[in-house]
Amino acid sequence: MQTFRSSDIFRCVLLNLPKGTNLVCTRDLLTGDKPASNSVLWKESFANHSRRATVAQWDGNHLTGLASARARHGPRAWEIDRLYLDSDFGEPLSNHSNSGLGQDPDLSSLALELFEHIVREAGGRRAERVFLRLPPGSPIFKFAQRAGFFPYFEETLLESRSAVDTSEGGPGLLEWQELLPEDDYSLFQLYCAATPQPVRTATGLTFDQWRDAQGSCGRRRDWVLKREGRVVAWVGLSKYGKATAAEVLVTPASPELWEPAMDRALHEGGTHSWLVPDYQETLGNLLLRRQFREVAQYTVMIKKVAAAVVKPAMAAVEA
Repeated sequence: MQTFRSSDIFRCVLLNLPKGTNLVCTRDLLTGDKPASNSVLWKESFANHSRRATVAQWDGNHLTGLASARARHGPRAWEIDRLYLDSDFGEPLSNHSNSGLGQDPDLSSLALELFEHIVREAGGRRAERVFLRLPPGSPIFKFAQRAGFFPYFEETLLESRSAVDTSEGGPGLLEWQELLPEDDYSLFQLYCAATPQPVRTATGLTFDQWRDAQGSCGRRRDWVLKREGRVVAWVGLSKYGKATAAEVLVTPASPELWEPAMDRALHEGGTHSWLVPDYQETLGNLLLRRQFREVAQYTVMIKKVAAAVVKPAMAAVEA
């Protein structure tokens, strides 16, 4: 197992590697973006060494396994965005049972080494948490668990059956405002109030950890609703081509705001994709009533990393 070097990148470019199925899922791919080509991966590896890490296992010129991770909004939070195994394993890897794969010592060893090595590389670049999203029944789920990843919540991908019609209705009479930089801490307070404590413990307890864990893909727009100077609802939209990926947060003290927040998002029109966490059951039910359809489900796993401390006297401590 080795970290990618320039010579490895050139070898992959010449051989058009990796091939096969990417065994992990990222939000941008699930909500409308096109899968990145191999050339994009290698370009990012060259240009963003501090924000991307790639490890691989070779058998001569045969690439038997590869894992790649990237920083999210900031360096404390990373996500594994590519995981490939030897085509002898990976095709038809998705058709294998977990138990069958677990009996293959070569596959087990390779998967574990990929997970452990990529986490180590991310930790060396200041990562404190590494995120991983897998579909149900993924054959690599048990390997991720053995490598220290823990499943924290489930997500359901809901999509509109057609482009949302904005000819009727609208965002209502509520005074939605564009998100401003000075709203960030109030938005973090809303996140703390609207997100279960076990999830916050995993995704980020402090303001800096939460901010670093945010996604940074697509053309982004955000709106907030304020009461007495505090953010009580938030809507975030990311554009991927003709598709719109939406997210919503609503304070538990005002559950009546779920529908207006959803309407604020849908008012933008187009085809919508919503990745709804299981602790937002109200939102999922509202979308189903609007004729959205359930496309898929995913498990979000997170591993906390013992990041190196540069200045021990200034090291952050979690409660």
